Amino acid sequence: MSENMLHIFAPTRFDNVGAIVGDQMALLHLRNAISDAIDSGTGGAYLVQSDGEGYSLAILLAADMSRVCPTSSADMPTRRAARQTIGMRALPRFLEAIQKSRSPLAAALDIPRFIPRRSGKASF
Repeated sequence: MSENMLHIFAPTRFDNVGAIVGDQMALLHLRNAISDAIDSGTGGAYLVQSDGEGYSLAILLAADMSRVCPTSSADMPTRRAARQTIGMRALPRFLEAIQKSRSPLAAALDIPRFIPRRSGKASF
């Protein structure tokens, strides 16, 4: 039986189908993280894949998506529209969203990557 398991996949060049599939707990965490992002600009959830490995899902509200592009190691720059110049990880407050999605262990141990600096910005 699954618990807090969520899979997300985007459409491929072979079809126009994307999907978010998860158990009830995972979908509730996703809904809460999306609501948080709508209200505050950032949200996050810590979820699990079917192999049992956890991952942080950062959610950001972007006022203008026209220049944002997905990060893909297989994407050739010439195939990307010239206007798409900002990677999702380069968006303001991305690290804040990651901090909200930290694992329970990282939250308990205050792993430095997720602890905000005194200036209010997250550290690496």
